[in-house]
Amino acid sequence: MKSLISPAPGNVRLRAQYEIAILKEVTLAGYEKITSVVGGRGSDRLPDSDFTYFIARGDPSGAFGQIGEWSINSYELVSRGVTKLTSSGVDLDGGGAGGIADIVWDGTEVSSGGLSGLVRIPSMDAEPGSLPELAFDYDAHFPEMGDSTRGNFYAAVTSSDNFSKLRIYKNAADGEVKVEWFTYRFTFTPKGFGFQDPRDIVLAVENGVTVAYVSAVRSVRSGTSFKLVGTVHRVPRNDVPGSRDFKTLSPSPYVVANWDPSSEPAGRNNPQQLALHDGRLYVANGDVIVRVDPVTVTKLPVCVGLKGATGLLLSKDGSQAYVTDTEKGGRLLSLKLNPSTGMYSVEKELVTGIGRTGFLEWADDERTSFYLPLPDGNEVRRIGDLGAPAGITSQTLLSASTGGPNKPYSVSVLSNHRLLIVSDSELGNLSMEISVAPGVLVMGIGLVPFTFINQDSGSPNAGRADTSGTSYFFQVNNVPFGGWLNLMINHEGAYELGARYYQVRFLQDGVPVSVSNGFTDAKWNATTARWEMVSTSHVALGSLAELYPVRSPTELWYNPYFGAEMNSTLLKNGVRTLVVTFFDAGGNPIPGASFERILRIDNNRSSLSLSLPVIGGRDQALTCGALQYKLKTDEFLLDYKVSHPTGDAIYSLSIYGGGRWLPAPISESGRVGDAAPPKVKTVYDIIGDCNVANVYIRLGTEVRVTNGYWWIYGNATDLSFTLVPDSVPLH
Repeated sequence: MKSLISPAPGNVRLRAQYEIAILKEVTLAGYEKITSVVGGRGSDRLPDSDFTYFIARGDPSGAFGQIGEWSINSYELVSRGVTKLTSSGVDLDGGGAGGIADIVWDGTEVSSGGLSGLVRIPSMDAEPGSLPELAFDYDAHFPEMGDSTRGNFYAAVTSSDNFSKLRIYKNAADGEVKVEWFTYRFTFTPKGFGFQDPRDIVLAVENGVTVAYVSAVRSVRSGTSFKLVGTVHRVPRNDVPGSRDFKTLSPSPYVVANWDPSSEPAGRNNPQQLALHDGRLYVANGDVIVRVDPVTVTKLPVCVGLKGATGLLLSKDGSQAYVTDTEKGGRLLSLKLNPSTGMYSVEKELVTGIGRTGFLEWADDERTSFYLPLPDGNEVRRIGDLGAPAGITSQTLLSASTGGPNKPYSVSVLSNHRLLIVSDSELGNLSMEISVAPGVLVMGIGLVPFTFINQDSGSPNAGRADTSGTSYFFQVNNVPFGGWLNLMINHEGAYELGARYYQVRFLQDGVPVSVSNGFTDAKWNATTARWEMVSTSHVALGSLAELYPVRSPTELWYNPYFGAEMNSTLLKNGVRTLVVTFFDAGGNPIPGASFERILRIDNNRSSLSLSLPVIGGRDQALTCGALQYKLKTDEFLLDYKVSHPTGDAIYSLSIYGGGRWLPAPISESGRVGDAAPPKVKTVYDIIGDCNVANVYIRLGTEVRVTNGYWWIYGNATDLSFTLVPDSVPLH
């Protein structure tokens, strides 16, 4: 598993409001409405983009459908500048003079012009995100004479309902009254128009141009009446430099696929979610999944027998798909690709009775879990542990009964701990951060709070990390710890209790093992206005040794909870007890401030080996980087070994022939204990119709042990060679 966020030790932040799931020590997740929309549906965001794009139907019929744009920062800078104030006024939305004058200078005082709200602020340092929360005077009267050279500072609601922060001052050099301003937009911006009954959107960059694929149902004249034609549009951005607008659908509708009810089977004019894979588009549509080639504008059903298909996701290699349809009261299915036919078939019914669904979205880069919006159930679920032997997990992440929106249709991942929820009537932000309860001084290991580390010493999962039943963004399921562990301490809470030092130890077989490593963190230097690297070392106080200082609340640290770096490889594997004790300035223990927590330590490593294949019963050494075969029917026997002392590891065997990845059952993955080498295939299975082809084989393991940030102790080996007929001389 990749690191979910930067591995900075204290990357766990406080959140004090919009709490929806109270636990013993931490608070998780909060939803807040951002803005209203009409008919919100599908959404998508390009990697590393600052903007999410979504479908808004415009009215219940979808007749005025459009593509909306939302900044992942929740606001966008739309105008800034410095200019002289005149009687013509200044348009704070449009860049200065012209437009609607928001503020006007009549020679003696400033008036509010088109402003609809106004409030004084201390300086221009106000965070843009805080502006909508200010207590505006909606009579919007300026008490401003323009006579201060330092200037007076204001926040304002502009004539376009944007938010500005501005400074009005008298220029000492020429005596002119000037305004400096920054204006931010907090509502979504329409970027594409003219869609009829739009549903989903998928973005791509093709030849350097961003294009939007949109599924919709158009009303098309047929003689004297109209018919509803299922459509996928491919709409490029317009050609204006710097613009993010998409081209209009007139005169060209930019169609790459149509489903005309007069020539298609019944029900196939209802395209819903779109998925892109290898340059081709997959469409959930009625009883089928259809693959569309946008270049040749051809379409081909690749899965049949569904009913009202709506949601659709594809795995990275395209060998697996997940789809929702309306059968059995609404169900979630896993599909498997048959590489010889190119068709998907239903592998398993994962969930039934869920009602209509919205559009699915992957929750992590590894594609081991995804988000499932349920507009009928007014909730958003996270479906996890895909492919796990024990089956999937289904967790309600958000519901209308706990403050969520009604009729959610799609989810856009803004970061590992922020989601944009697009529902029928609003956009909302879901934060999956944590808040610490008062009096909790020892918080967790890395990104894992102790609340989610099993403290039942009699349990087989004692000391293991498990966040799988929560909405927390860092997902692990009953895994042990290993490597270097970062201890999280609530320094501010400890300081308020009078603690000035703390001591960290492990108990191993009843014997204390001290933790005394120094560690380095970034501390803010207000004098130089820079983050500076500062080392923290243990100190001695009287007879007490190996104490760490509690940080003062007046100090600003980049990782405010970082408390110690602990080398678990110095401990024996097994359940170990962590003891943290707090002391006052005189070295006296703080009453009730000694804490014990158990951790399961596992620093076992996996082992693996991979041998050259035996072809046609012949052992061969590489000659000129090649192995030879006689016939395509020759046996291709591959021997490999994977093992782990406790079995807390998974393996993956990936085989590529002729430059293409070969899906299961040729490539395979699973738990280490389930591996069953050797693998026996034929030469044809590996290289197909090629006579000479490169073969690449990679065997890797991921140990299910975490250091609180990511999996550790992964291992891999690989082979590369060329398969050549023995009729071809190698020298």
